Amino acid sequence: MVLNKGVLLETAQQRELHLVAGHTNSAVWAADVLDVEEKYVCKPMQDAAPTWAIAELGPELTPYLSRASARKAVAAVIASHDLKTARAVVELGVTEAVDQGKKRPTAARLSEIAVELTAPSIPEQKAGSEISDPARKVQPSLPQLLPLSKAADEIHERAYKPLAPAAVKAAAEADPVTLAGYLDSLEAEVGRVQARIVAARKLIPVDAEVVE
Repeated sequence: MVLNKGVLLETAQQRELHLVAGHTNSAVWAADVLDVEEKYVCKPMQDAAPTWAIAELGPELTPYLSRASARKAVAAVIASHDLKTARAVVELGVTEAVDQGKKRPTAARLSEIAVELTAPSIPEQKAGSEISDPARKVQPSLPQLLPLSKAADEIHERAYKPLAPAAVKAAAEADPVTLAGYLDSLEAEVGRVQARIVAARKLIPVDAEVVE
C-alpha cells in the first residue's frame, strides 16, 4: 500500500495531474485524494523510496524487511556501498534472527552487521616494522616465559581470525548446527583461560616492577 501510494503520487507529480484536476497546488490536491492532512502528503513517497531500493534483493529476502525501519537501514547500505553488500547484510541478519527464534532481523542489528562487514581491516604488521606492538615483543630469553610469549599470537591466529564475520557467515551457511557446537566449545575454553589468567595475576608480587 505504501509503495503503491508513493508510486502514484510520484507519477501524479511528474505529470502534473493536479492541473488536470483543476488544482493549482499538487499537495492540496493529493491530500484531498488520499484523505490525509497536507503535511503528510510527502511521507508515502519518502517511505516508498527504500522499498524501491531493496526490491532488487529478490523475493527470498525482501519479506524479512517488512518494517520501514529495516528497509531504510538496508537502503542506506545499498546507497553507501552496493547491492552485494546489502544482500550479505540481510542474509546474515536473517540467519541470526532465525537462530534466535525471531521472524526477522531488527533495523538496529542490520545496521550493526553492515558496520561489521564493511569496517576496514587492520593491515598485518610486517616483519621488522618499527611500530611497537605489546603483544608481539621480542621473544624472552628465559625458557619459562617462552610459552606465554607465544600464547597471544596463537590465540589471534587460531581463534580470533576464524571468528571474523565473513568466515562465521560462511560456516553458518555450510553447517549451522556444527558451528554452534564449535562456538560453545570455544566459549568454554575461553572461560577456562580467563580463569587461569585471573589466578596467574594473583601470583605476581605486588611490588613487582613493570617495565614498559
